[in-house]
Amino acid sequence: MGLDILRYHAIPVEERCVNGLEHNLNNLGYLRSSYNERGFNNVCRAHNVPDLYDIFSAAVGYQITGDHYYHEVVRENIPKALELARQTNWELSKDETLDMQYKEEITIVMCMLYEMQRSGYGLLLGWSA
Repeated sequence: MGLDILRYHAIPVEERCVNGLEHNLNNLGYLRSSYNERGFNNVCRAHNVPDLYDIFSAAVGYQITGDHYYHEVVRENIPKALELARQTNWELSKDETLDMQYKEEITIVMCMLYEMQRSGYGLLLGWSA
């Protein structure tokens, strides 16, 4: 059980990987954060940095909750979401004890946001909490 985020553009965005990231099941079409203490969101909260809710809430322009499945990313909001993701990336990268998968996951989030901003593709998120 956990948070699942799927990107849609008429149909789900194919599961394309970010080159060089081998420790992660997440990709440009899918993100997951378990609810246990090792889940990405919980690790972010323990480091006092923006988590997936914070980052993607900035991208859609309102606070995402588990009340609705679909959320549309507004391209004009992506720079703010990227700013939060870069903040998370910076802080997590300073923790040398942190497992590589968390550092890769925030990299994937940033790549996903960059691609959304550049292409306008896959701006609809399926949010299953």
